[in-house]
Amino acid sequence: MDFKEYKQDDLSTDDEVNHWWIKTRFLYIDYAISMLDQPISVIEYGCGTGQNLRYLREYYSHPENIKSLTGVDINLPENYYPEWMTKDDKFINNNVNIEGDKYNMLIAMDVLEHIESDSDALREWVSNINDGSIVLITVPAMQHLFSYHDRYMGHHRRYTRRSLIELGESVELQTVKVMYVFSYLYPVVFFIRKILSKILKSEEKSDLKKTNSNVNSILYSLGIVENKLGACIPFGTSVVGIFQKKSK
Repeated sequence: MDFKEYKQDDLSTDDEVNHWWIKTRFLYIDYAISMLDQPISVIEYGCGTGQNLRYLREYYSHPENIKSLTGVDINLPENYYPEWMTKDDKFINNNVNIEGDKYNMLIAMDVLEHIESDSDALREWVSNINDGSIVLITVPAMQHLFSYHDRYMGHHRRYTRRSLIELGESVELQTVKVMYVFSYLYPVVFFIRKILSKILKSEEKSDLKKTNSNVNSILYSLGIVENKLGACIPFGTSVVGIFQKKSK
């Protein structure tokens, strides 16, 4: 999760890792990582508080296959060292300390929309992974949903399935699968952000909040069903892209 959201609602790290929206995204990490041979070395750009990496260390079904984890985020405090980290893991707030390191999986979940030149950033990140590596990207979907939430979060844009494919191909990535997710949220998000917000004149803020446990379970269950069906509906509030770095 972005540090901005983390500070806004006083979510604990345990609240965060169990939040339905974040847990649902773990399903797509599982899907992407299943395409790799072991051992797996992961680098995540825009890692925020590091919960995707924590998931791989503490909750992933085969943690023994994870060799190393590296989180990169310019907002990371110095000497950020969560208790779940191992000696093979690290968090850094710049690109300097990863030169020469090579990974076979790159994660960038809800970060490219924050960057004005997304293609330049993605090209640089891809240069730090091996040929044949898997790249997992998530971004917010549908420009017409751009709202107070995006402005608060510092987003430059939202994406379509096509625009994310074109972005990946522009940096020499091969498309494996790109899909819309959280389709069941689309009508609710559209109503809240585009209609209700105008009536109530909503302030700029994030919509990520602590959720009632029953609601949390229901929404996570819907995410599981969508994942099992292959995220086949042609709209949603996020786009998930799985790519592979081409061999030279």
